[in-house]
Amino acid sequence: MGMNLPLLPPKDCGACSACCTLPSIPALDKPAGVRCVHQQDAQNRCCAIYPDRPPTCSAFRCLWHESSSATQGMRPDRLGVMLTVGQLFEKGTVSPLVLASEVRYGSIVGALPFLRHLFAKDPRVTLIVMLRDGSMRGFDNGVLGPLQIQVEVVS
Repeated sequence: MGMNLPLLPPKDCGACSACCTLPSIPALDKPAGVRCVHQQDAQNRCCAIYPDRPPTCSAFRCLWHESSSATQGMRPDRLGVMLTVGQLFEKGTVSPLVLASEVRYGSIVGALPFLRHLFAKDPRVTLIVMLRDGSMRGFDNGVLGPLQIQVEVVS
């Protein structure tokens, strides 16, 4: 899909439950950015409907989960940003798209060095940033410099 990240068997998510909070899950009427009501244990990471969870949940994998080169420090709860990969269809072309969703308010600022390193590998990548306040910012790879200025303004 453009970034050429090798895939491995699923990793153990540990205490991370970003995927149970950040995305919307229409089958559960769960809006984006709201903790799923089915998270049960003290750390909100045990799913009460895990065996019967909707396909949206069972099929979801963040970039940390999918990439063999992602370290434990890049896990969404540790990096502060959950990355997901998709495709951007624009003007008859398809290019890689990465959605960077803030796990905690302001955490995108600390993730900027990692994001710059990641995007230096593929100049075709478009980055969409979803801040915890629900606002979104879009940047092509040539515009990662202004990302820091804009994020500092809105954080």
